[in-house]
Amino acid sequence: MVPKHSNFGATDENTTKKGTAYGANRLEVIFMTDNEKKLIQAKHRLEQAENRNRKKERSERNHRLIVEGAILEKLLPEIKTMNLTEIEGYLLEKLN
Repeated sequence: MVPKHSNFGATDENTTKKGTAYGANRLEVIFMTDNEKKLIQAKHRLEQAENRNRKKERSERNHRLIVEGAILEKLLPEIKTMNLTEIEGYLLEKLN
């Protein structure tokens, strides 16, 4: 339902090139072509695909870090009681 004082569907100087009409209350109505809608949908689909890829990459990285940590604990059980700074120092000492 259109407000009583709106200039819905106006074709005078209040209408912009994109089809936006302004009424007495500055009500904005935007008309989109099918191609504009399809373009917006395609952009959203692309963003969703990028988000899925980022999530997948994070999950893979997290899994890898957990497995590496488990291997480290298995080979060096003494590090289980150390904090991260101590582990780093211990590993640097072992490797040098």
